[in-house]
Amino acid sequence: MNDDINSQARDNEIVKYFSASLDRLSTAAVVVGFIGPAAALMSNPEVSLSYDSRRWIFVVVSSVYWLAAAYGLHITGRATLARGFR
Repeated sequence: MNDDINSQARDNEIVKYFSASLDRLSTAAVVVGFIGPAAALMSNPEVSLSYDSRRWIFVVVSSVYWLAAAYGLHITGRATLARGFR
């Protein structure tokens, strides 16, 4: 009985660690996909104003993909925390 309780407590800690790591990874994806390009565009406006339309489309589309990946990682972490590993 005691081993069962220890095993369950260990499994709960692993689930919490895994879901927290997914949430941290989603935060990193937001930084890479949105905050990083925004800071780069603001730090050197001469270069960003010389972008053609294809480059702006690439920046916007890649930022949207990074934000979608971040949202998916965040939701997966929350779902894992709510239901655990099954």
